[in-house]
Amino acid sequence: MKVLFVTDVLTLTHGGRRFLISILEKLRDYFRYEIYVVTGAIYNDIKNTEMENKLHISNLKVYKPGIIPSRQIPQILTFLSKALSKIKNLVCRKKDWIIHLDTHFPCLLAYCRICKVPTVCSIHHLEETKQLSGYITRLGKLIVQDLLEVNAPYYIIHVPSHYTKKKIEQSRIFKGNIIVIPPGIEVNKYASLPKKSENIFLMIGQLELRKHYDHAIVAFKIVTRRDPDAKLFI
Repeated sequence: MKVLFVTDVLTLTHGGRRFLISILEKLRDYFRYEIYVVTGAIYNDIKNTEMENKLHISNLKVYKPGIIPSRQIPQILTFLSKALSKIKNLVCRKKDWIIHLDTHFPCLLAYCRICKVPTVCSIHHLEETKQLSGYITRLGKLIVQDLLEVNAPYYIIHVPSHYTKKKIEQSRIFKGNIIVIPPGIEVNKYASLPKKSENIFLMIGQLELRKHYDHAIVAFKIVTRRDPDAKLFI
């Protein structure tokens, strides 16, 4: 079996992509799947890592580093065109392929119904309109995300939470399989770490409204009433 993973940017600093990449590596190592990756850019944290040797990576080099793809509109169109051509060359007229599309813009490729290959899409979250600024940005979100992305003809939609599943079901016109697979942690890696008595809480992630760090800060005020020595690190 061969899996073709399509993502706009390949990086280990984004939690969702890192989770999916770790799954792909395990499919390769334990189940002997062949893993191919098509991406619009590779961030520096990927280069010269063991992962480069494990996966067949095609870097289309269309996105500028340091700028998120949604702010590079001309490059998005170039990426979709080049990615479609690359995908067709890999999977058409061949058997035992699965296409896995990741994030907002790559998911739009599902409309092309590429060679009738089963297509899975990962939707990590849906942006909230109120968190966006400008009429053009909000209109683009409504068209790309709430209309096109959630309604594309996928075989299965993968989401990390029941909350995201519910949000997609509210926007999706056509009913289909939405599978919840939460990001996991390899507990065995941390089971042997020494346990300290200090109450230290750690949050890791991008500083975005949808991460709700404000909820953690409010909740931690309650924690410190019981344990004044507790610490929260963000």
